[in-house]
Amino acid sequence: NSRIVARGDDASAGSSGGHVTLKSGNNFSDTDGSRIIAAGGAQGGDGGNVEVSAPNILSLASILDAGAPPGFAGGRLYLDPANITLGTSGAGSAGNGIVGAGGSGTLQLNVNTAFANMNFSQITLAATANITLAPGTTWNLSQSTGQNAGLLTLEAGGNIVFGNNSQIVDAHNWSLNLQAGVDFSSGVVPSGAGSIYLSGGSAAKLNGSVQTAAGNINMTAGQDILVGTGGIRTTGGGNINLQALNGDINAGSGNGAYQFSIFGYIVGPSPGGIATAAGGDVTLQAGNNIISTPSVPSGQPPGASGAYGSQPGNVTLIAGDQVLGNYTVANGAGTILAGVEVQNGQVS
Repeated sequence: NSRIVARGDDASAGSSGGHVTLKSGNNFSDTDGSRIIAAGGAQGGDGGNVEVSAPNILSLASILDAGAPPGFAGGRLYLDPANITLGTSGAGSAGNGIVGAGGSGTLQLNVNTAFANMNFSQITLAATANITLAPGTTWNLSQSTGQNAGLLTLEAGGNIVFGNNSQIVDAHNWSLNLQAGVDFSSGVVPSGAGSIYLSGGSAAKLNGSVQTAAGNINMTAGQDILVGTGGIRTTGGGNINLQALNGDINAGSGNGAYQFSIFGYIVGPSPGGIATAAGGDVTLQAGNNIISTPSVPSGQPPGASGAYGSQPGNVTLIAGDQVLGNYTVANGAGTILAGVEVQNGQVS
């Protein structure tokens, strides 16, 4: 079985792991028992980088290790097929061969096991076409990786689509960066194409969601960001920054807000469609409209997107056309700019 080793040395000062890059213009495959090691040195050093880039990743059976000693950061994993489906099917992991590949360049990853015991604190999944979360999928970042802090980046040349009841969650210090409509030749998201659909699609109203604690949530789409009946939230001070360069940001119909009782009020478990529950800024910027119009059940107060909690949090809304609906600022400044010229994320 083959081994590729770019490990840091074990000198007293220590050293970080190296970089391993495997690229193919067509297919990539490997065999059980192979190893790719980019761990930091025993005396110190961050984990290194491992990149596997091919339109058709037919297997990913190698044992991957980019670990680091206590006090140092785990390494970075970068996968780059044509399409990616994130689900919970399959009993294995990327390290032991249970990574299915569809017939059209689709890499299927079991999020519960695909990144276990690899010690990556940065995971970048880049699809030249689309990234899909299968219905019912829950990706708990800290639990699935064994790391309590890190950065997950999803980059799609087309759309990022959440199936019904699918979610990405973390209760510690993972941050999220989602980009749809990426031009991989330049590495940027141009205005005009690519959407993030927590709703399941342009005309759907499903309930995909993203929730972190102290980690930040950043999303950029060339066209729209549509929430549906789910939500985009932080619960421990993380910031939310969304940009829909040529379209709408629609926070959907979720009605979470404050809960009132004879003893006062508290922030509900699912505030707003796009909200920070315990401090943290909310910044929404759209080339067209920003919309937060929840469906209010009888006998309940209306919900709103925004910044909740006693901790500081500002709310900034910038739209090329209209700002519609309900918004909350509990302890901070609110700024609304509507009908301004927004080009590629820049206000002029």
